Amino acid sequence: MRRRLGETQERGYSVNPGLIVEGSYGIGAAVFSREGAPQWALSLTGVQFRFGPDRLPELGRTLLAHAHQLTSRIASARR
Repeated sequence: MRRRLGETQERGYSVNPGLIVEGSYGIGAAVFSREGAPQWALSLTGVQFRFGPDRLPELGRTLLAHAHQLTSRIASARR
């Protein structure tokens, strides 16, 4: 668990390589509240062959960019 947490912190997004359902894959990135607390997440899920080692970093960067964009919109939204 500690290793996975460290990897998530380094990448900025989490990876679930079939830990719950064999052959499935998922990645997730946190979306933060105005106060800076993680409140939601964006995720991508699918079958393992769609998350190959050549494609996973690109998917992760794209997901993280959208999570950051949503966090920024939440932070600047009127109350």
